[in-house]
Amino acid sequence: MEKLLESIGLSKTESKIYLSLLEKGEQKTSEILKSINVNSGRIYEILDNLQSKGFISQTTKNKVKYFSAAPPTILQDYIKNKEKTIESQKQEINNLLPKLMKRFSKETSKTEIQIFTGKQGMKSSYEILFQEGKKDKNLYITGTSKQFEFKKWLPTLMDTYVYPNRKRLKLKIKKLMNIEAKKQKLPKTDKSEIKYTNLDSLTSYEILGDIIIIQILQGDTIHLVIKNKQVAEDFKKQFMLLWNNAKR
Repeated sequence: MEKLLESIGLSKTESKIYLSLLEKGEQKTSEILKSINVNSGRIYEILDNLQSKGFISQTTKNKVKYFSAAPPTILQDYIKNKEKTIESQKQEINNLLPKLMKRFSKETSKTEIQIFTGKQGMKSSYEILFQEGKKDKNLYITGTSKQFEFKKWLPTLMDTYVYPNRKRLKLKIKKLMNIEAKKQKLPKTDKSEIKYTNLDSLTSYEILGDIIIIQILQGDTIHLVIKNKQVAEDFKKQFMLLWNNAKR
């Protein structure tokens, strides 16, 4: 019986007091304390709670307080009141939900930043980037200034994973490279539209949808992935400014 009372919202001690009063009838505070072995410092607080919930009543005889249990039908009334409260709360939540969703959308639009390194890190960064290919087909790329000594695995990863996924997603690619790269033979699988500038950079970046990958391809390779719509738009504007002034 105690477990049932606890399941509908009474504390363990409240349940014990109500059942004790129900079984033994009217009791003084000292008698209640003796029957349920509760801390005397909290007894008045607990009795007040039970009265506010309607489970017990109080009378005074010869300046001594006595407490009695309400009829067991109080359980039905208590449940009905809880149901009314829940229905009211449900209605309030339904009314508040559109505002909460707006806050959620605003919160989730914050910048997400992840840093990856090495071969697997590079692949992981591209996995995130290519997810944007479902909603945006325009990929913007800047290359590094010169042909550095890249890791031996890098060209293979490009040929077996990056280029095939660009093709699969049917991405329209604009790539900016340093004028020195014009002398280089590009892979046949690279179907980018290329323009050349005098921009001298040790890093490269790629922009697709709301994702930017900033890459340092020398050494162990570092791949910084940024997800933010406004930041991505800013990068695209900067890219197009360079693109419009670049040469084929």
